[in-house]
Amino acid sequence: MTPKVEDIDDKVNRLEKRIAELEKRDNFCVLLNKHQEDEENLLSIVKSLCKGFGILGLIAFTAIHLTSTLKNTSSFWRKAFLFGYCGWEL
Repeated sequence: MTPKVEDIDDKVNRLEKRIAELEKRDNFCVLLNKHQEDEENLLSIVKSLCKGFGILGLIAFTAIHLTSTLKNTSSFWRKAFLFGYCGWEL
């Protein structure tokens, strides 16, 4: 290895030892930001899923309600037109 590579390896080893000492001494976590980003990403995914399922539920509820309303309304108007027009009683 060249002297420059050895110098870089030496610096990396010293930094790794220093990080290990800090983590042992103060419960210090250098990767805290990475953990926070992971949690934020997971939270964002969960929020998106909840919104999606909420919208799907609302669409399903609306479709069911609209379908039953249209059935009842069309049935009423058919009977009203048929029997009302002909003068028959229900």
